[in-house]
Amino acid sequence: MKKTVKNSSMRASFLRNTGAMMIYKPDVVLRGILDVMPLGDGDTTMSGTPAGVGPVNAGDKLVGRIREGDKVLVEGAWVVE
Repeated sequence: MKKTVKNSSMRASFLRNTGAMMIYKPDVVLRGILDVMPLGDGDTTMSGTPAGVGPVNAGDKLVGRIREGDKVLVEGAWVVE
Protein backbone atom coordinates (compact mmCIF):
# COMPACT_ATOMS: atom_id res chain seq x y z
CA MET A 1 0.00 0.00 0.00
CA LYS A 2 1.55 3.31 -1.10
CA LYS A 3 0.40 6.79 -0.19
CA THR A 4 2.08 9.94 -1.51
CA VAL A 5 1.72 13.36 0.08
CA LYS A 6 2.72 16.42 -1.95
CA ASN A 7 2.67 20.14 -1.34
CA SER A 8 4.92 23.05 -2.31
CA SER A 9 7.58 22.25 0.29
CA MET A 10 7.22 18.52 0.93
CA ARG A 11 7.27 15.28 -0.97
CA ALA A 12 6.67 12.10 1.00
CA SER A 13 5.89 8.52 0.13
CA PHE A 14 4.72 5.93 2.58
CA LEU A 15 5.05 2.26 1.72
CA ARG A 16 4.27 -0.71 3.90
CA ASN A 17 5.77 -3.98 2.83
CA THR A 18 6.09 -7.31 4.57
CA GLY A 19 9.15 -8.27 2.56
CA ALA A 20 7.16 -10.65 0.36
CA MET A 21 8.26 -8.70 -2.74
CA MET A 22 11.97 -8.86 -1.84
CA ILE A 23 14.22 -10.89 -4.17
CA TYR A 24 16.57 -11.60 -1.26
CA LYS A 25 14.69 -12.18 2.00
CA PRO A 26 15.87 -10.36 5.16
CA ASP A 27 17.63 -13.41 6.60
CA VAL A 28 19.67 -13.81 3.39
CA VAL A 29 20.59 -10.11 3.35
CA LEU A 30 21.64 -10.18 7.01
CA ARG A 31 23.75 -13.33 6.52
CA GLY A 32 25.51 -11.60 3.61
CA ILE A 33 26.24 -8.55 5.75
CA LEU A 34 27.47 -10.72 8.62
CA ASP A 35 29.89 -12.45 6.21
CA VAL A 36 31.79 -9.16 5.83
CA MET A 37 31.18 -7.21 9.04
CA PRO A 38 29.69 -7.57 12.50
CA LEU A 39 26.36 -6.05 13.51
CA GLY A 40 25.63 -4.94 17.04
CA ASP A 41 22.77 -3.64 19.15
CA GLY A 42 21.33 -0.51 17.58
CA ASP A 43 22.79 -1.13 14.10
CA THR A 44 20.38 -0.50 11.25
CA THR A 45 20.54 -1.89 7.72
CA MET A 46 18.64 -0.70 4.66
CA SER A 47 18.37 -2.65 1.45
CA GLY A 48 16.73 -2.41 -1.91
CA THR A 49 13.76 -0.48 -3.15
CA PRO A 50 10.26 -1.97 -3.22
CA ALA A 51 8.32 -1.64 -6.45
CA GLY A 52 6.65 1.74 -6.86
CA VAL A 53 9.22 3.77 -4.92
CA GLY A 54 10.73 6.58 -6.97
CA PRO A 55 14.18 8.18 -6.88
CA VAL A 56 15.79 9.51 -3.73
CA ASN A 57 16.99 13.12 -3.95
CA ALA A 58 19.43 15.18 -1.89
CA GLY A 59 17.56 16.62 1.09
CA ASP A 60 14.98 13.83 1.22
CA LYS A 61 14.38 12.43 4.70
CA LEU A 62 14.15 8.65 5.00
CA VAL A 63 12.46 7.11 8.02
CA GLY A 64 12.62 3.42 8.79
CA ARG A 65 10.47 1.68 11.38
CA ILE A 66 10.20 -1.86 12.62
CA ARG A 67 6.79 -2.61 14.05
CA GLU A 68 5.13 -5.40 15.90
CA GLY A 69 1.46 -4.81 15.20
CA ASP A 70 0.86 -1.13 15.95
CA LYS A 71 3.83 -0.90 18.33
CA VAL A 72 7.00 0.74 16.94
CA LEU A 73 9.95 -1.32 18.18
CA VAL A 74 12.67 0.83 16.62
CA GLU A 75 12.79 3.90 14.38
CA GLY A 76 15.59 5.70 12.58
CA ALA A 77 15.72 8.75 10.30
CA TRP A 78 18.29 9.84 7.73
CA VAL A 79 18.66 12.82 5.38
CA VAL A 80 20.04 12.15 1.90
CA GLU A 81 23.20 14.14 1.18
